[in-house]
Amino acid sequence: MDNAKIKIAIVSFSLGTGGAERFAVALSTMLESIDYEVHHIIVNNVVDYSFSGKLYNLGALCEHSSWMPKKIKKGLLLKKYLEREGIGIVIDNRTRNSFLRDW
Repeated sequence: MDNAKIKIAIVSFSLGTGGAERFAVALSTMLESIDYEVHHIIVNNVVDYSFSGKLYNLGALCEHSSWMPKKIKKGLLLKKYLEREGIGIVIDNRTRNSFLRDW
């Protein structure tokens, strides 16, 4: 039997100021308590809440890029991170304001 932890990524805009962000922090604490490996992936460089698990901050990695290249770079970095870490489950906790933009 394989005793490796199941890896879960929680993708959020940030970990500061907001109900969705507080939910992501609470979810990570609950998942860690039942022995999952949790990775927070945030799009914007804002961390105000304490959290459980590992943090991958796309906002900090792409701070000095212009608007469109920044979005492409974040997408590529996200793909590489998920593959490198062997993430099995992704929970996308970002709000959906515009269907066409998110699609």
